[in-house]
Amino acid sequence: MNKISTYRKQLGLSQRQFATHLGWIQSRLANYEAN
Repeated sequence: MNKISTYRKQLGLSQRQFATHLGWIQSRLANYEAN
């Protein structure tokens, strides 16, 4: 787990919700969290 996913989980957001806040699509966020 990296800082992005830790922060997202602290906010209680799904990948899709957090990606929307960032102006990204969910798959892009998933790639960042995986690396």
